[in-house]
Amino acid sequence: MNQPIRINFVMPPSIKISGGPLAILEYANRFAARGHTVTVTTFPNSWWDGDDPYPWFRLDCKVHYLNDRDLPKPAKDPLLRDRPFGWLATDSRLWAGLIDSMPECDVNIATHWLTTFPVFFSNKGKPVYFMQHYEELFFSMEADTMLQRLCARMSYGLPLYKVANSSWLKKLMLERFGQDVPFCNNGLIIDDFNPRPKLSEKDGVIRVVTYTGSQQWKGFADAVAAMKIVYERYAAKVEWHVFGSLHETLTERNGFASYVFHPNLSFRELAALYATSDIALCPSWYESFPLPPLEAMASGTAAITTEYGTEDYAIHEKNALVVRSRDAKGMAEAVCRLIEDADLRAQLAVEGRKTAEGLNWDVAVEKREKILLDIVNETHGYDILRSAAVGLREESGAVFEEAPSDVPDMTGLYWDRGALCLMHNRSRHHINSSDLAPELLDRGFPYIQPTVLDIERTPMGRPYSVISDLPPGCA
Repeated sequence: MNQPIRINFVMPPSIKISGGPLAILEYANRFAARGHTVTVTTFPNSWWDGDDPYPWFRLDCKVHYLNDRDLPKPAKDPLLRDRPFGWLATDSRLWAGLIDSMPECDVNIATHWLTTFPVFFSNKGKPVYFMQHYEELFFSMEADTMLQRLCARMSYGLPLYKVANSSWLKKLMLERFGQDVPFCNNGLIIDDFNPRPKLSEKDGVIRVVTYTGSQQWKGFADAVAAMKIVYERYAAKVEWHVFGSLHETLTERNGFASYVFHPNLSFRELAALYATSDIALCPSWYESFPLPPLEAMASGTAAITTEYGTEDYAIHEKNALVVRSRDAKGMAEAVCRLIEDADLRAQLAVEGRKTAEGLNWDVAVEKREKILLDIVNETHGYDILRSAAVGLREESGAVFEEAPSDVPDMTGLYWDRGALCLMHNRSRHHINSSDLAPELLDRGFPYIQPTVLDIERTPMGRPYSVISDLPPGCA
């Protein structure tokens, strides 16, 4: 690295350890260690308890937040109370606090759909989105969560420099929003997970381990249905161990497939649970580079995982068994196959460990750093406005956001009713900063005199406040 830059991450607080925040905080520390100036901006401190928004992680950079614990909280508006859209009033205040707390930076990185909006509207640094999932699927079709579902979808339409963490998510961005964004897998601290002797070597009982969360898309109900089938075949020969957040309805004695629940595991305890188990069953419907299958592989445990979001490291019958999501019978067959075939379990354990060793943080950080430098230096090569386009195209080939073909193709600055504007790429843009005009002139943009008719027939595009707002290749 020979070009230090100012990097700000915008992310929610996380009192308990979670894979998404863990990955972002690892990037923050490792970018700082490589000579960049790194900061984290998080929610006002009325949103988290204690003195640290990430008490489980040693963060080596400054955290910015709005200190509002001593400020009176706004009374609940009776018109908004208990309404499905009431959360928007609260989150608008949250977004304003984030924007006010953000430091000046070269790249401003959103890490969750809730933080994309303040990052975009802050006009601080180039707006980047480190996507960690396709977050629209976090919310159901129910009225209470429909607006959040649609806002999560809208976050991908914002003109941000997006970076996916898996080839699955990259593919979704291309299919749904027309953007071929770069992707880079996260890493794993391999020394946190190491193979150990299996407990089954002493007692002959095969142990299966599964992560569970409250979200339906984590697929825990499918795992219960699968383990019910496994128990019916093998009874006392199998033990099922579960960690994470206890499921609200499918508890340890659920009447279908009982399990041993392990709450609040430390890193060391989790590593021991993985390593001493024989099989890891990972049933999520959709994930984008999920950690549980990879952590199991690193621990020398045979992994069974679903296909979406694991394509970058899980290869069927080489280092894992890959099954269809929501296919309980398929999961059960995979577990039974590994119970019967000790040689296959051993093969997957060895090959899985090799795969995990190749997905390290040094590689991940170098790739992400290059992506960020390409963004800063305007060599990234894709149009961030594409995802926000209407998507309508006329018979002539012109798109909705461009002037029709009979309007002259002009490039330059002009004045329109007292406002400075820029015409280029067959669209026009307000210049919202007096400091930007000299920079545009230095880059070769002349003053032009379009007719009123040409102006009115040219669609208005995104306003520009800083030189980094301009798409690559326009100067």
